[in-house]
Amino acid sequence: MSDHPTNDVVRTLELHGLQCPHTFVHAKLAMETLQPGQRLRVVVDNPLSKVDLPRSAKQHGYTVVAVEAIEPGVWSITLEK
Repeated sequence: MSDHPTNDVVRTLELHGLQCPHTFVHAKLAMETLQPGQRLRVVVDNPLSKVDLPRSAKQHGYTVVAVEAIEPGVWSITLEK
């Protein structure tokens, strides 16, 4: 989690049906287009992606702001560049 000031999510990726590493590759490509401090929301429906995507994002220097269940079997992961 982050204690950074709240910034609006500037983009949302719906990655239903994909699993890591594909979810992270899509997220990383999207993050590269953002400015520092901007946020990306990634929606996944794979339980492994719920864990692997945040871990990979941290390893690449992104901040994991939130990982939230938005419905059964679907998670929202908010990343900040």
